[in-house]
Amino acid sequence: MGEDRDGYRHAARWSWGGIPIEPTDVLGVTASEAVRRERFEAAWEQGELFGIVNVFADQGVNPASNDIVAEMIREKIRSIVKDPETAEALCPKDHYFGTKRPCLDTGYFETYNLPHVRLVDLREQPIVGITEEGIETADESFGFDAIVYATGFDAMTGALVAADVTGRDGLSLKEKWATGPSTYLGLMTAGFPNFFMPYIGGVKAYRQACDEVVEHGYLGFRMTGPGGHRCRDGVIRRMQPDVAMVLELVAAMGMPPMDTLSAADARALMAATSRSRLDRSRPAPAASKSYLLSDPPVYHRSCRLLREGEQVPGRAARWRRC
Repeated sequence: MGEDRDGYRHAARWSWGGIPIEPTDVLGVTASEAVRRERFEAAWEQGELFGIVNVFADQGVNPASNDIVAEMIREKIRSIVKDPETAEALCPKDHYFGTKRPCLDTGYFETYNLPHVRLVDLREQPIVGITEEGIETADESFGFDAIVYATGFDAMTGALVAADVTGRDGLSLKEKWATGPSTYLGLMTAGFPNFFMPYIGGVKAYRQACDEVVEHGYLGFRMTGPGGHRCRDGVIRRMQPDVAMVLELVAAMGMPPMDTLSAADARALMAATSRSRLDRSRPAPAASKSYLLSDPPVYHRSCRLLREGEQVPGRAARWRRC
């Protein structure tokens, strides 16, 4: 980055996660064992998040490919941690790799080989209380001079609420999401009609969509009031009444916040979310869908081709109208 900062920034703007990376076309399920091992070892040695989630092109959509990466990670843990029982407890097995924040370490697993370090598996003996002396689990009592709470960080929504956005009736986004975020498609939230959040889906797709909208003159927002004017009457403005209607309906539903769920129901919901992020499954009728929107630029180009009477390639051919 120091040698070509401008080039780095340009590549970052066109990457899916805001960090320059060369996407791979190597599929885990079809690659040879030698290629699999070579790519994994390079990513492991690199020690970066986007490297380990980009070992194979299909590890985020194919459970078999994902398991190849996950098993190689488990092999690494077993080779580093000397005690087999501790190593197995550290091996991730209850979720697809990448659906939870991966553990990127500098000597983390080696720490468990130190004589004064011991892993207590809270899945086997959960914490039941904090005392003046330390921590009580279901089976043991531990005395500590200090306790470090690894509560994580305010990811995803943290950056949004920090912007101090105010919606209708003076309600701030932070106030609305006090008990948890609620959105429509992860892009909008009721009560904030002009606030778009192209954040969780990555940078690249939304950057392409915005550039294409501007290039083709599809901006169609209307400004009202003193000195107001009307832009080109394009696709985006004509979409807004439908989106506004959905947002109003979502708000009227009064859906319960996440913290009203029981612990078991919350875990079941998160487990289903974890699976859906990998295999793209969603609860839906068995009948074929009339609409499929997975990539804004692809959707936009397909709409244009349909309007011009041309053939739409691939999955987009199933779209019946835009």
